[in-house]
Amino acid sequence: MSAVDAANALGSFQTFVQSGIPAQFGPEITLTKGSAQGRVVFSLGGGWYGPANGLDAVIAPFLSTMPPPRDSGRNVGSYINSVASLTGGLPLNTASGPDTHDTFYAKSLTTPQASPISDAARRAFMTYLANAGFTADSVSLFSLGQRCWLLTFLCRAGSSRLNFTEDRIQQ
Repeated sequence: MSAVDAANALGSFQTFVQSGIPAQFGPEITLTKGSAQGRVVFSLGGGWYGPANGLDAVIAPFLSTMPPPRDSGRNVGSYINSVASLTGGLPLNTASGPDTHDTFYAKSLTTPQASPISDAARRAFMTYLANAGFTADSVSLFSLGQRCWLLTFLCRAGSSRLNFTEDRIQQ
C-alpha cells in the first residue's frame, strides 16, 4: 500500500486497540518493504486465545477500515502451536543451543496510551520507510532485504503494568 495508506492503517490500528478489544487477542502489525518505491507491506498478525468462532467479530471493526487483504490465513491450534509457528520451522527445544544465529539492531519505542502517534508522525515515518527504506542497502537501519522493518506490539491498557501509575502498583 502507499505510504499515506499505511499511515492511515496504523492510525486505524491505534484506534482499534484502544476500543476495548478482549485480552484473548494479542495483535501485532508488521511493516516490510513494498513491491515498489513508495509502497509498504502492512500485515496484521497475532494470537487469538479465545473460542475460534469469536475472532471474526473482534477483528471486523479494524478490517472494515482496511482495503481487501492481498492474502490471509489462519492456523488453529494451541498456544504451543502459535509459538512453534514463529520459529520458521525450527524446533522449540533449545537445550543444545540455538539452531541459527542472527545479528540485528533492535530499538524499543513506546507511546503513552493518552497520546498515540500523531497523523503527521505516522505519515512522515511511513514516507521514510516507503522511500528511503526501499532503496537503502542491506546494512541500513530500516532495510534488511525482504526482512522485517518494524513490529508493533500492543501493551494492554487495563492489564499491562506498563500503564499502571506508581500508586496503583503499590495498592
